[in-house]
Amino acid sequence: MNEVSFIWATVAVFLLSGLIFTRAKIFLLLLIIWLIRTICLKKLTVVMQALLISVCFFIHFSHKANSINTYNQSRSDIEIDLRVYPDEIKPMEDGVSIRAYTNNVNRKGLQVFIPVKTVDDLKKISKTQKVVEFKIKGNIEPLERPTNINQFDFRRIMYGKAVYFKVSKASLIEYNILTKNSLIAKIHSWRKKLLERCIKLEEPLQSYCMGIILGEQTDYLKENSTKLRNMGIIHLFCISSS
Repeated sequence: MNEVSFIWATVAVFLLSGLIFTRAKIFLLLLIIWLIRTICLKKLTVVMQALLISVCFFIHFSHKANSINTYNQSRSDIEIDLRVYPDEIKPMEDGVSIRAYTNNVNRKGLQVFIPVKTVDDLKKISKTQKVVEFKIKGNIEPLERPTNINQFDFRRIMYGKAVYFKVSKASLIEYNILTKNSLIAKIHSWRKKLLERCIKLEEPLQSYCMGIILGEQTDYLKENSTKLRNMGIIHLFCISSS
């Protein structure tokens, strides 16, 4: 594939993802303009390569969207078993915020805040480098759509992390820290250790290490994104998916 085909295919993939996941009419309009402009190139190879890639991604995005919509109905007051890797646990003042990719309800990524009543339990869960199994009770809901025009769409960020639902009004029933872990769990454990090392560094070095090396977004990066863009290094954080 030549460079021209790659550029046109990349634009098409972006527009298709926006159309399928947001249903915004602007993406449909831009996609029609893209199609007309691509045909006007009068380069059969470029057109065929761009269309072939677009069709493949269209099938992928459609399958993903249908998979999400299959479980799009809310479920209230149910017990949920979660299996969470240590680097997906973020300690808060009165609980932990987690991203769980293994559960017994819909097998989709969940964003959950779990209140933890005792300080000892909060320390154990926050500091562990092992996989944690949670049993909680709460309501599973799809991520909320923006309610205002041009409002930031939080779902896009979470969809990029393969998280499609949230749990509201969660309460902790019990938790268990596993002693034996798989190879994948050990990799997550190593990442947790690196995160803890980075946290000990001073800013801005702390955020640079967490963003570039580990792809972890921090408050410093959010607040100083304009300055980083002016310095010409923002693309490093984009490449690292932070």
